[in-house]
Amino acid sequence: MTLSPLLAVVLSAVPGLGYVQATDWYEHASNPAHFQPLQLVDGNLKTAWCSASGDAQADPLSFGFATMAVVDEVRIGTGNQADTTSFHGSARPRKLVLRTDGRASTFAVADTEGVQTVKLDQPLQGQVFSLEVLDVEPAEDPAAPACLSEVQLVSHGKPVPHPKKALLKWDPQRQRLLGTWYAGDEGNPDRSLSFFLDGTWQLRTVVYDEPTRPRTVNGTWGLEKKALWMKAPTSGKGRVTPELETKADARGKPRVTLTLKGSVPAALRVPFRDRR
Repeated sequence: MTLSPLLAVVLSAVPGLGYVQATDWYEHASNPAHFQPLQLVDGNLKTAWCSASGDAQADPLSFGFATMAVVDEVRIGTGNQADTTSFHGSARPRKLVLRTDGRASTFAVADTEGVQTVKLDQPLQGQVFSLEVLDVEPAEDPAAPACLSEVQLVSHGKPVPHPKKALLKWDPQRQRLLGTWYAGDEGNPDRSLSFFLDGTWQLRTVVYDEPTRPRTVNGTWGLEKKALWMKAPTSGKGRVTPELETKADARGKPRVTLTLKGSVPAALRVPFRDRR
């Protein structure tokens, strides 16, 4: 069968990256811009994300897309590659796992500077991918954080494009909203709300007679004078107040809850949480 030119373009298109988030990072409280997670996708090996402590497994990274993406390779720069001293002064991830929608691929990288390309043992398809560090090459100081300088997901040989530089600047108001939030039963959410770097948001709601085909609503969002606004397809731009609350769950792990108040659709007037 011969594909039409238009269909061939659609199937070969690589979706743009919606966001990168981390549960925590080094100097988050004192100097949050220094090792923030968006530096993983700026195309610059001299910048890095570093885990909050020597326990790199405690800080998984999330890469989100507005549409389904197939990932079969990862291009990765391990360690803090600002310079050779920084590289050896931090722990360098050497074994990682990429997860999405119940599937996972574990891979290893060499303890060398530069970017390495790793072919996954199986293609992964999803909208939210979690990258976790499983093992590191330790620094001389066992308490030193683990760092990554670059992460670029690859689909069918085509790298996911880096976001525009202007979108990667540190903005604490925006950073606390970026990512995917979940509502419904713990572990089995029936809706998710994603805020993307390009100023769009997406609400996905499970349709119970068609669980694999969620209903999707897309809109736009932004910050004006540090105030949040959102626009839904059938309404004008409205002022919204995001309320975030952090509490420990039953296991003592912090969980953030997001509640939107103001000019938002009824479907968004429920508490969302930062994990499934």
